[in-house]
Amino acid sequence: PDVPSAIQVFAEAAGTGERIRTRMPRALERLVRMPLSHFDAVQRSAEEETLPAALVIHDGGDRKVPFGLGARLATAWPCARLHVTRGLGHHRILHDDGVIAASVDFLAAGAGC
Repeated sequence: PDVPSAIQVFAEAAGTGERIRTRMPRALERLVRMPLSHFDAVQRSAEEETLPAALVIHDGGDRKVPFGLGARLATAWPCARLHVTRGLGHHRILHDDGVIAASVDFLAAGAGC
């Protein structure tokens, strides 16, 4: 999603302190040799008109990635659909029969708008 939120999620998962987290954006820009705004999926999707359809799957109780980030991406992406799950968290979502069925249905429909 947006770069500051992604950095925050990563920093929390990695257990880094505030000092390292605040230095990460500049260090990453030096590493990739371009502004991090280039990787901001929310901003970039709002700017594009010819993106393919997308299925954003997010659990309302995800403790690793705040639910609002997935919802913002689905709203900004011109042709996206948000599939909300409950009680799966961050990892169980990958093995859930309902999520798999929704993904297959999305792909089988041709992923059109």
